[in-house]
Amino acid sequence: MSGFFGFGRDKKTEAPVFTDEIVLPDGPTESLSLEQRELIVKLAEALADDFVATAAEHKWYNPSLYPVDLVSITQGLGIAVWPSDMDGNEGAISKSAGQLMPEVAISNALSPQSRLFTLAHELGHWQVFIQGKTEQQIRETAFGDIRVKSEGDRNPREYLANSFAHYVLMPTEEILMCIVSNMTFDDMRVHFGVSEESMMRRLSYFNLEQQPFGTAPDGGISVDE
Repeated sequence: MSGFFGFGRDKKTEAPVFTDEIVLPDGPTESLSLEQRELIVKLAEALADDFVATAAEHKWYNPSLYPVDLVSITQGLGIAVWPSDMDGNEGAISKSAGQLMPEVAISNALSPQSRLFTLAHELGHWQVFIQGKTEQQIRETAFGDIRVKSEGDRNPREYLANSFAHYVLMPTEEILMCIVSNMTFDDMRVHFGVSEESMMRRLSYFNLEQQPFGTAPDGGISVDE
C-alpha cells in the first residue's frame, strides 16, 4: 500500500520502497507531526542509499574516502557544478525542458563545509524530482530550486533535502565506526568535512533510528548498550 509520500513499506523491514513520484505534505515543517518527520527522515535515508549505491556501482564513489567526493559523483552523473556570485543565496539547481541533466551553482561566499553541504542538499532535490519518472519525462520537464541563505527546514521539501545531505555525507555505518574508534565530536566533524551544526543534526537522527548515543568521559561519542 502506498504511503502519502509516494512510497510503500517493505513488510519485513518497514523500509521505504519507492512506488511513484514523491508527494510531500504542504505547510511549514513545524506543523508536521513527529510521525511525519520520522517518515521524511527515513525517506531521505532511502534516497541517499539509492544515490550512493548508484555512484558506487559506476565507481564514482569510494566508501572509504571522507569527506565524500561529491564532485566526482556529479561528474559521473553528468551534472555540471559551477561556483557563482549568488546575491545572498547559497546554491541553486536547475534544468530547462529538453535537457536531461541539471546544472548546480554554489555560492563563492560559502565555507568549504557549507559548499559541500549545499551541493548535497541540491542533489537531494534532484533525487526527489526524478523518482517515478521515465527518462523522457525527466527530459521534458523543467526543474529548479534555489537554496536561500538561512532558510533552514522551512518546509518539508527543504527538510527532506537537508536530511538527504546529512545521510549522503555522514552514513550511519561510518559514524558508528568513528564512535567505536573513540573519535571526539570535533574529530568526526573534520573527518566528514561538515559544520558543527550539521554534525549535531546528523547525530540527532540516531534517536529516530533507535540507536541512542551519549557523550563519553573523554569527550567522544558513545553508543548506549
